[in-house]
This record gives sequence, structure tokens and C-alpha cells, in this order.
Amino acid sequence: MLPEKTFGITGEGFLPEGTLTFDDKELSDDEMSNLQRDLGFRLAASCLSLCHNSQIAEVDGQWTAIGDPTDSACAVLGYKINGSVAKFAQRHPRKHEFFFNTDRKRMSVIHEYEGGDWIFSKGGAGGFKKLVKWKVKNGEIVPIEEGDFEVASQSNREMASKAMRVIALCARKVTQEDDITDMTSMEDNLIFLGMVGIMDPPRAEVYDAILRCQKAGISVKMITGDQQMTAQSIGEDLNITKPHIDAVGGDRLEELDDIAMRDIVAGTAIFSRVTPEQKMRIVTALQDEGEVVAMTGDGVNDAPALSRANIGISMGIAGTDVAKDASDMVLQDDNFANIVNAVEEGRKIYTNIRNFVRYQVSTNVAAVALLLLANVLFQWPLPLTPTQILVINILMDGPPAVALGVEKMHSNVMDRPPRPVDESLPNMKDLLLIFYLGGIMVLGTLIVYYLALENGTEEYARTMCFCVFIFFQLFNVMNCRSNEDSVFKLGLFSNRAIYLAITFSIGLLLLVVQGADWTIPLTSFQIGELLATTPLEQKDWFIVVLVASTVFMVEEFRKLLNSTGVFSVRTSKRA
Repeated sequence: MLPEKTFGITGEGFLPEGTLTFDDKELSDDEMSNLQRDLGFRLAASCLSLCHNSQIAEVDGQWTAIGDPTDSACAVLGYKINGSVAKFAQRHPRKHEFFFNTDRKRMSVIHEYEGGDWIFSKGGAGGFKKLVKWKVKNGEIVPIEEGDFEVASQSNREMASKAMRVIALCARKVTQEDDITDMTSMEDNLIFLGMVGIMDPPRAEVYDAILRCQKAGISVKMITGDQQMTAQSIGEDLNITKPHIDAVGGDRLEELDDIAMRDIVAGTAIFSRVTPEQKMRIVTALQDEGEVVAMTGDGVNDAPALSRANIGISMGIAGTDVAKDASDMVLQDDNFANIVNAVEEGRKIYTNIRNFVRYQVSTNVAAVALLLLANVLFQWPLPLTPTQILVINILMDGPPAVALGVEKMHSNVMDRPPRPVDESLPNMKDLLLIFYLGGIMVLGTLIVYYLALENGTEEYARTMCFCVFIFFQLFNVMNCRSNEDSVFKLGLFSNRAIYLAITFSIGLLLLVVQGADWTIPLTSFQIGELLATTPLEQKDWFIVVLVASTVFMVEEFRKLLNSTGVFSVRTSKRA
């Protein structure tokens, strides 16, 4: 948008191919030649080509940009008008630069241009109002009028309402009296050249990613340096906020104390014109409210907030080295959707860890309870020898436990709310299941051991106890694949690792029991002497499997009742 006309530009991304349009019609070569002779257009195009620090290049057949995204977008526009921005800058060498900062919200450069030195400046439109004194009209530099500001403000609002980032372009010729190192004096008495509306549409997958976040109980907030209307429009488009909830600007945040800040951040999703210090305050306020905060950023000024957040996430492509060093995670493709995928993967891993812990702890609880009840309470002979306990923990339970770690994600973990920060592992629900399943295994093992003592030798009873306890664990590992879903719903053979582990454990058990009379190679010991086992008959194995399967059947019945809503166990009041 120039002071007198509004132009469009064709093309997408960083590919520097496109033409100007007016009233939705591409300009002809003659019309472009006439525009290039216009002083205002020529200065505006030169500002786009010179006032940036981006590099636009073709790499492996793909046009890419290195630098700030806004700078890069302006540079690509300059490329489409003036040709290669690198060659244009060589023809017009840079003399000095005033870097962008969040207070001024603009950057300025001084270049040799058309026989003299010119300062070109670009940045947020609001910051130039007091600095602009001139405009270009009919090829002449004339004083700007109040009505011109009103027209520019209206155009600014129109572009911002369409989710465009609006950048103002200004310039002036440097005089001999100017000190080119004095930023205040150089960025004054400027000529208003026009404004550029930049639209960076969200990737298609972002809409679904935000929806998944909302279902998962994750609150998405947008903190940006864009003006309020632009931020509000983008937020509504992404369904981060609603039309009746306005974005909160940095000027309002500046007036709030810490208590008021906590109230504001809890109910607001969009923050505009935010300074680095205010980003820090927003993160701190959210943490004070008990939230776990993941903060994304790419600039040097984002580093403090990235460091303060529970999880700092920097951009791998557009991010600065300072931002990457301050962050906990670097997003290699700058894609927000991959953050959500990482959350999903993390929840899946945590679920598998819970299953693993529940299985291992239930085994140990059952073993300890079995020894205490049998030997201490009932004064029976020791049901398991130390060697048998060692075999159970390392060789029999180890492989199935490890197989639980590769269990696939069955239910949608992103449809659940986040777990409480202070939740223990195992949590209360896990502990109830551990003692519930452990109690079944202990009771069944004690019954088998008692009957075996009554009907056979101590060695026979200990072997029966050893076998039934191991089979209890093998049935229990199928229970621990999920604390909610039935094994038949998960798929009996959907986790091949578990069934390979079970096969290995059963094979090893048969070896040490049925092969109890075998002599260990290179020794004079029999397997039965080492592990205190004796071969069992077919009916004994039938009893072992039948009794051990009760833990599986009882747990499947509990899951059936749970799925019908007859009862449920709640561990958190958090919705």
C-alpha cells in the first residue's frame, strides 16, 4: 500500500517470482516502468531491498531465507521488484545500521543511493507517527497532512483485521550536517513511503494441533509483538480465542501488578505488542497459578522467557543461537504441530512406565507378602528359596517387564487432561491395583502351596509354589498392558514382544522344572539341586495354569465393570 494506491503481489513463500497487481490485475511492463520512475515507489522498493539482514537464496532447488521472517518477507518483495537483493545491496553499499529493538519496533539503515546517502527505516506503523513529516506526491516531497495519517490508520486496521502483519516504510536523504551515528536525530523528519501487509498463514496441520491441545487440556496462548488487531484476527482464525475476548496489549500489561497479572493471564489467550520483560512476567504469572509452561521463541529477546519457562522451545531454522542455548528443546522444522506430537509421545511413554512400575511392584509386593504369610504367620517351610526368588526377578519377570515398554498406544492419550504436577509414581490408583492384583496372586499361591504340602513332599510343594507364582506373573503382565482396556480389545497378539517374552519365560521354567534331573554341563550339579525343583506331572501343570489364570480373569472382570461405569477410581479433582 502506497500513500495513493494499494497494490497486491503474486507468488508464495520465498520464491522471488511474482508481479504487482492493481484491482486484481497484473501490471504490464509499461505500467511497471512508469512506477519505477515515481520517486515514492522507487524509494519504497529500495527500502524493501535494503532495510533487512536476510539472505534469500536457492539451495538444492528450494528457495529459502535466513533471517527474521518479517525481514525475509520484505526482502522477497524487494527481490520481486528490484531483482536480487544481494546485488542491489552491492550497488548501494551500507554505511550504518540501527538494529531493530522491541522499544522502537523498527530498524533503520543508511545506504549510498542515487548520488547521496539515504536512511531507510521500516517497522511497526504506530511508532512512526511522530517521526514522519513528509510524503511523496506527484514525484515531489511535500509536508504530510493529518488526513494522510487517518487514511494510513484506516488501511492499517483493514490489513490487520485480515491477520496481516503491517510494516511501515519510511526514508529521507542524509544531509552533511547529520551525524549518522545518532539514532534519535537520524530517525526523525522522515518521508512516509507506504505500508506493507504481510500474511503468514498458519500451516494446515496447526488447526488440528491446536484442537488436539484443547482436547488434551493444554491451554494455547499467543504472545506476539504484532499489533492487537492482527493478533486478534490470527487468534480467532486458529480458534485460540473467541471474538468477544479481546487481546491484551503490552501497554495494559505495563500497568498491572503481579496479582492483577495472574488474573489476566488465566483468562486471556492473546497478548499483543509484548516486550521481552512482559513475556517473562506472563510466564512467571502462569507458573504462580500452578501451570507447567512451555514457551516457544526464536529471537535473542526471547531467551529470558525461554530460560524461565518449564520447557523452553526454540526454532531450529529461524531461531538465533542465543535462543537455542537458552531453551530445553530445539524444534528442527519450526512446526508447532510437532510439539503436540512430542506431548503425545511423552504421554504414551509415561503410560508405559506406569504399566512397567505397576507390574514390577506388584511382583515384589506379592513375593514379600508370600514369604511373610507362609513362613512367619503360618509357620510353614519357606515357600521359595533365595535362588528361586533370584530367577523369578531376573529371568522370569525381566523379559515381560521390558516388553511392556514397547506397548503401543491403544487409547487416545490426548483426550485426557494433564496429570497433576505433584502426582506420584505409582499414584493412588496404581497402588490400589498393585495390592488388589498382588493379593489375588498371594492368595492363590498360598492355597496351592498348602495343598501341595498336605499331599506331597516339601520339595514338591516348593516347586508347585515356584511354578504357580511365575505363571501368575505371566498372566499379570497381560493385565498390565492397560489398566483400563481389556486384552481382547487391545488385541491378543498386538504386542509381539510380550508374547515372545512369555514364551521365553515358559520355556525356561519348563527347563528348570521338567529338566530338574539333568546335570549342568561341566559340573556335577543337577538343575533341581541348584534351584530346589522337581519334575511335575501333567495334572500338576493343569492346576498351576488354572489357578494362575484367576488373576487374569478377575482383572478382566474389573475392566468390564469399569467400562460400563459401574464404578471408577478417581485420583484427581482436576477436570
